Amino acid sequence: MDDIFSRQTSKYKLNDYKLTRMVLSPSHWCSYKLRSKLKWHYVKFESTKSNYVPNNAGGVYTFIIKPGIARHPSCSYLMYVGMTERQMLRDRFSQYLSDKKRGDLSRRLHVVEMLDKWDGYLWFYYAVIHKRKDIKKVENALLAAYLPPSNHKFPASVRHALAKIFSH
Repeated sequence: MDDIFSRQTSKYKLNDYKLTRMVLSPSHWCSYKLRSKLKWHYVKFESTKSNYVPNNAGGVYTFIIKPGIARHPSCSYLMYVGMTERQMLRDRFSQYLSDKKRGDLSRRLHVVEMLDKWDGYLWFYYAVIHKRKDIKKVENALLAAYLPPSNHKFPASVRHALAKIFSH
């Protein structure tokens, strides 16, 4: 049966865009208690935008899908949370571009699938964290609060609950 993508040259069918692991949990959102105020910046995830990402700081970042329909200001989907502890944010941004280019040869196929599937709609949001010792703590708190569908590793505080939810 045809679907809405059969008229396009996409290698994906409509069913491929179904997110089989998405959890929106207000109780997890309320559990985010870190005092650090994050100042978020963002760039569209494109190779021409890497110079807009800092090359002198680490921190946390997220990948966000923004459809951009009717210029709606708040329609977006958080897909992935990560951190840069020992490297600069720009280096990490560039690694994702390289992973996307490598495709099936990348070691992180779940990330490449996210980058490929949502190409043209992904935004890279980042927050600089100057104290290196705080970066992992902030990443873990964000992972536990958002439960992003494209992440595979989670802090122990939520790992058991996620395994239970998705074991069926």
